[in-house]
Amino acid sequence: MEPVKKYFTEKIIFMFHMKVQEKKFFVDMDKTAIFFDCKPKNTVNMKGDKTVSIRVGAAEGKRLTLCVSVGFDGTMLLLFVIFEATPGDSLERSLPRILSDGMHGCCQVNGWMDEGGMGIEYNKVWKPYVEGRSSPSMLLLDDLTCHIQDVLLDEMKQSNSIVPIIPPGYTSVLQPCDVGIIKTLKTRLPIAVNRWRFQRYESIDPSDRVQSPGRKDICDWLKTIWDEPPTRIVENSFRASAYAYNENFDYSSLNTESESEVSK
Repeated sequence: MEPVKKYFTEKIIFMFHMKVQEKKFFVDMDKTAIFFDCKPKNTVNMKGDKTVSIRVGAAEGKRLTLCVSVGFDGTMLLLFVIFEATPGDSLERSLPRILSDGMHGCCQVNGWMDEGGMGIEYNKVWKPYVEGRSSPSMLLLDDLTCHIQDVLLDEMKQSNSIVPIIPPGYTSVLQPCDVGIIKTLKTRLPIAVNRWRFQRYESIDPSDRVQSPGRKDICDWLKTIWDEPPTRIVENSFRASAYAYNENFDYSSLNTESESEVSK
């Protein structure tokens, strides 16, 4: 794994140094599932008990796909969410009321990212972010099929964007969002969910099922967490992925033919 990691990161930093130069325009974009009913990982029970029961909410299994984009300098781009529903139905028409300010989203039959969703995210999040910039920008993506579709890559070229594709099986070490940023967000979200739930426990009957938050609640909490960026964690996640830029190193000594090998 180390030889591939070293090779890939050296080429990325070469392209950053030679073409991008500004850290805010070296961006990692990733996706993760967010479940509405955040089950507790700890509980209190009698010592020796072999079975521990927990109460789950009515939204058990309900989820959305969260798409996050973060710059090397700590810039947090707009959030994008995907709900499980048929595109164009009543839920998608209700998104303006559900989404928090500064968020965008769409619907997909399985709640996953696909070619259509990627096109919407590009137009709503990435294109406005780099619009008007004369120098190239860099968007780091994994090898998901919808990331390497010709239509999207052509649009990326039109916006002067370099799109390195992380080799399959290496996102856990080469994708900063996967290394630490998403984990931090998922650690903070259950705190907000449980605080909301505790406020309702006093009025709930023991036989009642635990309430679960709605779509707007989840979106509001995600936006609040995202608006308090853990800059140090962002920087550490990029550095842990070996994207550490050394101003004293001569990056021009690296193989300048590398761009075609790491981008589509």
